[in-house]
Amino acid sequence: APVWTPDGARVTFSSSRGGARNLFLAPADGRGAPERLTTSDNIQWPGSWSPDGTMLAFVEHHPSTGRDVWMLRYEGQREVMPFVRTPFDESAPRFSPDGRGVAYVSNESGRSEVYVRSFASPSQKAQVSRNGGSEPVWAGDGRELFYRAGERLMAAAVEIGREIRVGAARVVLAAPYER
Repeated sequence: APVWTPDGARVTFSSSRGGARNLFLAPADGRGAPERLTTSDNIQWPGSWSPDGTMLAFVEHHPSTGRDVWMLRYEGQREVMPFVRTPFDESAPRFSPDGRGVAYVSNESGRSEVYVRSFASPSQKAQVSRNGGSEPVWAGDGRELFYRAGERLMAAAVEIGREIRVGAARVVLAAPYER
């Protein structure tokens, strides 16, 4: 599950070297040993880096809460903190291009749907998909969020301000394709 750093100089990945699958960071050119980022008994997968490269959103599978979204503060004093930790499964965290929001998938409604939370105020959230959704990806300008709904690629306008506003989703492409 490799994830590039914003500057493209390093790759973040999950590895079981030394125990459970945890997070590592390695130079993209293959020079130098990987740096261990986390140490946990639980399996972890990288999600995405904040645009400034100071925070890494990742997923940790905990025995009692399932998959949750966590943040790793990479700059300064390293710190790992929960971002979305509920009894439901959360996955696929993706920072918006401006770093103000994080898209992710949760099954809190009874099926997988795409949500967006404010990074600054994680209690502020909005549901993006309405009929199932997975694999969120931000448009380069951060004004739209793309996601998969079955065999359809969907897009919805998203605005993150004092509140999160989500426009009606539209079908961009409908065809069978691989995950």
